[in-house]
Amino acid sequence: MENQPYNDDFMIYDEQLGQYVLTEKYAFEKLGLSLFDNANDRNAPNVQIAVKRILVQCSNMIYNYIHQFSFYNQRQDYWIATLPSARKMIMRAMGEQLLYMSMVGDLSRSTDPQKRNFSIDENAKRVLEQTLPEIRKSILYGGVR
Repeated sequence: MENQPYNDDFMIYDEQLGQYVLTEKYAFEKLGLSLFDNANDRNAPNVQIAVKRILVQCSNMIYNYIHQFSFYNQRQDYWIATLPSARKMIMRAMGEQLLYMSMVGDLSRSTDPQKRNFSIDENAKRVLEQTLPEIRKSILYGGVR
């Protein structure tokens, strides 16, 4: 059974990006993270934009990680956008990534290549490796079928 991408209090589907993005409410209620406080601590000129940027960066990192395993990125994105188990999976993976980023920072932006190798959280990777029941394979599957 397939559902079109949908928004709720914890995750929205960004049509422009073509991907899901967690909400500040998810960060606060599910992870105990106050992204507004975090952005305020950095003296961000516009806290709401800074929070949105953190959430979009987290989404980008997870989607980019997924895409590196296959040439069929449109198919991967379609599955994530429409399969109920894939929506749950991407939410969990992005949650793990956001928690990791809050603890160690965004290592993908490091000038140190060794640190960049550790930019994706290990827990997020394990979530993405799990089999989606609708397709009987992981979203990381790189084959044709």
